[in-house]
Amino acid sequence: MSVDEEFREFVDEIFKTILDWHPTLGTFLGLHEYDPYMDDFSRDQVLREIRQVEKWLEELMRFDLRELNHMNRVDWEILRRDFEIELFMNRDLKLWERVNNLGEIVMSAIYLLFVKDFAPFEQRLSSIISRLAYTEKIARDLKERCTRPVKTWSKIASEVTSGTIGFLKLIEHTARSMKVSEDILDKYMSVEERSINVLVDFKKYLDEEIIPEAPDDWAIGRENLIKLLRLRGIKESLDEILAMAERVKAETIKEIEKIGNELYPGLSIREILDKVREEYPKTPEEVLEAYRKAIHEAREVLRKTGLVPLPEDEDLKVIRTPKPFIPLLPQAGYMSPGKFEKQVGIYFVTAEPDRLKAHYYAMIKNVSFHEAYPGHHTQLVWANKHPSIVRVIGAMGAIEFVEGWAHYVEELMVLKGYGDRKVRLAQLEDQLLRAHRVILDIKMQCGEMTYDEAVEYMKRELGLPEPVIKGELNWYIQKPGYPLSYLYGKIKIKQIKEKIKKKLGARFDEAKFHKAILEEGTIYLDILERILIEKLVGDADDHEF
Repeated sequence: MSVDEEFREFVDEIFKTILDWHPTLGTFLGLHEYDPYMDDFSRDQVLREIRQVEKWLEELMRFDLRELNHMNRVDWEILRRDFEIELFMNRDLKLWERVNNLGEIVMSAIYLLFVKDFAPFEQRLSSIISRLAYTEKIARDLKERCTRPVKTWSKIASEVTSGTIGFLKLIEHTARSMKVSEDILDKYMSVEERSINVLVDFKKYLDEEIIPEAPDDWAIGRENLIKLLRLRGIKESLDEILAMAERVKAETIKEIEKIGNELYPGLSIREILDKVREEYPKTPEEVLEAYRKAIHEAREVLRKTGLVPLPEDEDLKVIRTPKPFIPLLPQAGYMSPGKFEKQVGIYFVTAEPDRLKAHYYAMIKNVSFHEAYPGHHTQLVWANKHPSIVRVIGAMGAIEFVEGWAHYVEELMVLKGYGDRKVRLAQLEDQLLRAHRVILDIKMQCGEMTYDEAVEYMKRELGLPEPVIKGELNWYIQKPGYPLSYLYGKIKIKQIKEKIKKKLGARFDEAKFHKAILEEGTIYLDILERILIEKLVGDADDHEF
């Protein structure tokens, strides 16, 4: 057996073990033999996984990189980083001792089974029943392992629990309307009642026992944030990243003022952006149609120009967000297809009568660039086509690539002329938010800004309503280092592009550059930069680009 074959066997063993640990990942990937099963959230299982990852890392380091082919060398590096990030988060920071999100766990486990129509509804309902049967055990496991709860995280968990109960009722309503067999309906009603009782009791436990006493110490600290970013391949210091954000913030404000003065002379920035928001669909049906139109137009641009290559055999459906999901998706959200299923993405749009103004036309076009074409949908379907499973699930920490790409293509499409000045203003407004995310992410996680100070900062800087601000901050504090990934990733992709463009001069082909990025799958940006220079520049004097 060659070293390459031995490495692939090692990867296959890891993949199988991870699926045994996390059957919900199997559902996400489209491996539906895992649908009836549920992840184990016990303390013992967390410790078991930590020990196994330590062993895998030791075994990984025994491979001689010189004997591996190109794809396996890259996968080796991705796996090493992924293992190191997992050990840092679970063994060192022990964030699992702080999480008590029963409602989110339950909803996430059954969400895909309900939404995706990969099988008849009755068959999917049977798997939902099987997973809901674990609710009581998960509640016990979370109470046992969550020894260092966080006040605000627990408040969020309590709120989501209420939404999960509503979701279970939606499934019941759907089962009745679909006229499933009485036997299946009875089984669902029984497990639904037990699950709701557990969720109600768990919410009471959070509200009365945990939240009043828990400290609100969600910040991981400067040194831990630095280490996390280093593990993700980010070499810049926090001060350098903050300076980048401040520079982009100032440039963005200046550009908004410039375009705003051309369109609406004499208005302030907030008045300019408010003017752009005045043009919006007047009914939920018109909102959905506007998204479908924007997505179709963006896809046609790619099909006709080849600016960003479209993957084969893909599709994207726009559907109205089910009511129980609205707290999770206040505006819109994208769900990617799994690697092993039909490549059909789902684009949820929260088109409620009281939210119509949030879906103004310029924003619809810009967010469709981000989420659909040439953004996440295009990018993640390409990743699914990569032959290595590592490029789909191994690079979970490569968020700078995933979010950076989607943010990069927003600007790309507008500057190429596929959005007018109002769309450019919407894109710049989003860019301004991403710059503030960098500042807030770093300062909050370093303990230099409290939650309440962050609320006041966003009111002052962006003029957002407090519920919107808290919706933003609530996920910032649960995902350290994630909010900064949008702008950082976009800037890095642009820097890589300019570096290669400078080396190739007139031979640089933007479409080939984009294709070269996407066909590598999901990958850390510093590794991607090295690959792109090898692939596109290489011996530039001897090879056609």
